[in-house]
Amino acid sequence: MQRYKMLLKRILENGFPLETRNHPTLQLLGESLRVQGDFPLLTTKKINYDKVLTELLWFIRGENHIRWLKEQDNHIWDPWELDEKGHVGPMYGVQWRHWGGRGPLDSGIDQLEDTLVDLCQRDGSRRMLVTAWSPSDMPYQALPCCHFAFQLHWQGNFVHMTAYQRSADVCIGVPYNIASYATLLRMYCHLCRNLTGMTINECRAGPVYFHFGDLHMYRDHIILAKEQIARECLPLPDLAIHGTHQKQFNDFKKDDFEIVRYDHWSHIPYTVHE
Repeated sequence: MQRYKMLLKRILENGFPLETRNHPTLQLLGESLRVQGDFPLLTTKKINYDKVLTELLWFIRGENHIRWLKEQDNHIWDPWELDEKGHVGPMYGVQWRHWGGRGPLDSGIDQLEDTLVDLCQRDGSRRMLVTAWSPSDMPYQALPCCHFAFQLHWQGNFVHMTAYQRSADVCIGVPYNIASYATLLRMYCHLCRNLTGMTINECRAGPVYFHFGDLHMYRDHIILAKEQIARECLPLPDLAIHGTHQKQFNDFKKDDFEIVRYDHWSHIPYTVHE
């Protein structure tokens, strides 16, 4: 993950000082990051993969509240609850699984399953794109979606992914986003193999390309970021997804996933800015 460390260095050296709604930042516009190879779980600080995974599985459930997330002892969305029932509005999961839905008789478009069908056809489609950006729903969302779209691409026997992010907290959010989208890409490949009979050599997870509109570092994170940059990158872990029973996204369970050989530095206590 040397590329991530280079991203931290670039924003420290070239970031534009900006006053924002929640805290002063250093800002870079139009940055990109490519991650590839072994599973990209950051090693220069400990990442709680259980929280990454349960958040992603919550997205996949397509819900507009965080009760299930709390049941998994994941409280990263607690600050954005809209009411005492834990509603956060039509955010990522709703958009991914129920785009444009109007209720029980019209559950909308399941973008995840539709793109999976296209992926299995392996016809070179350039339309395998999932979006969570819905202007008409924004007034009802706890927070406008930060990572708002992703696209899949076949190249040889590899499936590549491009993720687009309007707002990216480089110290806290981006490491989680990297691990989450790398997991999602592997889920697509796993399902594709289970549905088509392709071997792992015929359908492999390739790189993930991240494009950031506004990449920022909160200025009270600078000292800790310098400490993180000074840490040596350790060998990346692997992610194993067990089972051949998964034929659709709803079949995935938490126990299907296993991080193998995760060696990391200690946690860095960055402050979350809501």
